[in-house]
Amino acid sequence: MRSTFTLFFFFAFVAFSWAQINDESPFPVDFEILAPSSIAGTYDYGTKVSNADNPIWGPQLSETLSGEVVWAYDATDSLGCEAIVTDLTGKFALIRRGTCGFVNKVFNAQEAGAIACIIVNHYADPAQTGATIVGMLGGDGTLSSQVTIPAVFIGRTTGEFITSELDAGNPVTVSFTVKSFYDPISSFSYHTPLTDALDFDNFEINYINANADEAVDVTVTATITAPSGTQTTLTGMSNVAPLADSVVAMDGTFLPTEMGEYTILWSNDQSTETLESKFVMTEFAYATDNGTLNLSAGPSDADFASTFNLTYQVGSLVLCDADGAQTSYASFGIANAADLFTGDIDADQVVVILYDGDANDDNSLDFAASGASFDDLTPVALGTYFINGNETPSDILYVELEDLADGDNIVDLKPNGAYYIVIAYDGSTAGTGIAPRFVASNDVAYLNFPTTPLFLDQLYTGWAGLIVSVRLYVNGFVQEVGAEDLPALDPAKVTIAPNPVSERMNLTFDLEQAADKVQVGIMDTNGKIVGNYSFQQVHKQNESVDMSQLPTGTYFITVVTPEGVRVDKVVKI
Repeated sequence: MRSTFTLFFFFAFVAFSWAQINDESPFPVDFEILAPSSIAGTYDYGTKVSNADNPIWGPQLSETLSGEVVWAYDATDSLGCEAIVTDLTGKFALIRRGTCGFVNKVFNAQEAGAIACIIVNHYADPAQTGATIVGMLGGDGTLSSQVTIPAVFIGRTTGEFITSELDAGNPVTVSFTVKSFYDPISSFSYHTPLTDALDFDNFEINYINANADEAVDVTVTATITAPSGTQTTLTGMSNVAPLADSVVAMDGTFLPTEMGEYTILWSNDQSTETLESKFVMTEFAYATDNGTLNLSAGPSDADFASTFNLTYQVGSLVLCDADGAQTSYASFGIANAADLFTGDIDADQVVVILYDGDANDDNSLDFAASGASFDDLTPVALGTYFINGNETPSDILYVELEDLADGDNIVDLKPNGAYYIVIAYDGSTAGTGIAPRFVASNDVAYLNFPTTPLFLDQLYTGWAGLIVSVRLYVNGFVQEVGAEDLPALDPAKVTIAPNPVSERMNLTFDLEQAADKVQVGIMDTNGKIVGNYSFQQVHKQNESVDMSQLPTGTYFITVVTPEGVRVDKVVKI
């Protein structure tokens, strides 16, 4: 069953892939700050690119290059448009964007002895954010052919990390790290309940043959060490053409049988390079993140407002074994809750949706072949978290799920099922234009089916270098003290009918005490709020909502009262 999911829907998604130097190089390259440790890490960058009028320029980087970063000053400043007077011998030249073309800057740095060049974005375009990066087109044909050193383009935020250290007199060391052995895949999910362990048969890793003239026969070994120390060895072979990238698949399968962390050591017979990957068998939690939740992910405010229609959804794939499971809780984290909080309960919501990813049980994910979205999937459970503004990035926020079939909080996961646990935020009611940032870990390599799908203006296979933490817990998990959200409203206290509905949706309230205000929100399956209603002095009475103007489809209804929150699925016909 699981192999069916591997590639069937891959081309319906836009992937954030690895970068390289230049854009036509087969070698993936990380831009890393090595020192000082306070800013050490891997950062996004733009590379040298081409179009119909400008051919590719600069070298293809096939070996890791490291060195110290220094400002590349010409006679006046660090634009690098004139002959550079700074001695850059053996250094990475730092140059500001602007005034002249990228080729001129890199060539001038090269002439001053630089072994590489880093161009940092300017502040001239108000539409660009600190994260904006661009591809560097060549311009001057003569100079383009003479550039022999690698170069990258970095965003303002990354540049500020570097320049603040340089301004303080601290040396900064960076690396263009070439990866010829990369992206080891060893699990469907980093964390999986042991009760739902699956026999994994897709151990694989990428290998690049750096030889420009001859193919190589590479043998890769994956040594799996269980928590008890027991080891299992899998091997795989591939014939890799010159300067080609090959996925090397291991022969055999592996079924985890112990609770705890498993470590996989990857090696190959063509080099001494080794890599390590891990996964964890847990008591209760499904999670695609790696457990170190010290990062955050989200769109820029500008993109959130102008391109992504103020909506954001991100989810994690959950695969069940032949016994299925039951769940009641999900969790996530918000890194900028104080910025998002408005005090308006209609605006301060993060909706948690559990989708059945294979509702027709045909062993294929239900995403459409084109124009795919979460709307293609079938919602089976729902929960709502109300932002209070006091959440910190270290807080794990737990939400109880309500089964949309029977209204209780025990959700059955069918045998061999595929599900997505998704968080959705709609900023249109808030009206601030502030984009959410959700707590994340560093990236984990998975198979090419959409393990961590992200819906902004279309579906993507996750953020570049990051995985948002969206977790699901099988029954037996006990919610941590102090993490409670608003209580669930007894279904008997509000009845929603008819369902399906074509014109007016009636809400019959039977509250214990009169409520000064009851709020009702309607959200579509892409996380967009399409209606907000407020009723005053509600006790034992009927209210109604006009649904006639909404397109046919599935909607989520959230009813917020002083006595609790009710969420339900309503079908508009």
